[in-house]
Amino acid sequence: MPASRLPASCWSWHPRHRQRRRHRLDQRRRRLAAAAAARHRWKRGRFSGLGFGLALLILGLLWLAAAVASGYPVAMVDGKFGVPSNLLPPTLALVGVMWVQVGAVLTFESPVRRLLERRRIDRVVTILGALGMPLYLWHKLAELPAAWLGERLGLPIDAGIPGEVGFWLGRLWWILLCIVSVAPVMVAVVTFEMSRKRDVVSATGTPAILVGGAALLGGIIVSLALGALPGALFGLVGVAAASWLLRAHPQPIGEPLGRT
Repeated sequence: MPASRLPASCWSWHPRHRQRRRHRLDQRRRRLAAAAAARHRWKRGRFSGLGFGLALLILGLLWLAAAVASGYPVAMVDGKFGVPSNLLPPTLALVGVMWVQVGAVLTFESPVRRLLERRRIDRVVTILGALGMPLYLWHKLAELPAAWLGERLGLPIDAGIPGEVGFWLGRLWWILLCIVSVAPVMVAVVTFEMSRKRDVVSATGTPAILVGGAALLGGIIVSLALGALPGALFGLVGVAAASWLLRAHPQPIGEPLGRT
């Protein structure tokens, strides 16, 4: 009997059906293996080479040039109310920014990897990585003295229209002032972090946890509602209260609980 006339119960055991099924399974295995290999190459930084990165970089620059020429704002992160922005709502100019960033990463991936293999550079990157979170948390404290210092020195920190030479010079001065202002803040933070007691036993009582969480959340909400001043003062009180409530009292002497 021809295979096309076999009943469904018999067709599943026909050699031709088994061959097709085996072929589909092999194709699926090959696709899964290719996807796994692509993920492995991407994690190891070998997914794309210099050519693809340069192509994306050039494409992104051309896209941005066409976007600005067609009337899109030059500033990519300007979010002032009532002013044309590329963020509110998102515009097609951001696609060019994405291509430029990805292209730059792929283009400079190989030389940067070779540079990071050097011991001295590796130490610098490790130190900067360790300072990343403190810098993120405390860099706002440096903006006010940086602005005050820039005004006292008469530096053009807020001059020029985005895209013009004066704007970029002002940005360079602003970054330099922020670095000068944030350096003592980071020294103080690192000194405190190195000298404080690191192993703090957390509170285990439900009332203390609930009250501490409420104090932290309340401080954040009030600080956001009232603005920088006096909101920051209320936020500081909430954080301090949560820090005290969410730790065990008194702290055990010696090794922390849970360690052997």
